[in-house]
Amino acid sequence: MNNKIAGVEQSAPSTMSRGHQGHGWMMIGCGMMLALVVILVATGAVGATLLLGAVACIAMMAAMMLMMSRSMGGHDHHGNG
Repeated sequence: MNNKIAGVEQSAPSTMSRGHQGHGWMMIGCGMMLALVVILVATGAVGATLLLGAVACIAMMAAMMLMMSRSMGGHDHHGNG
């Protein structure tokens, strides 16, 4: 459902813009990267500190997605919005 306010068309919060549909794929890619790092650490090919980088990458991606969803009209934890 689209609303027009002061000549600006706004889409309902439940719709997702085309530019943000790929974020799920990015999180899948981060998960695959984490799995690869875990395998490399388990085999001893790399040090365990590389695991921190992979976890930091996933945390930053999740934080970015959360902030973007809230700024684009997502619902907060209190049922508002």
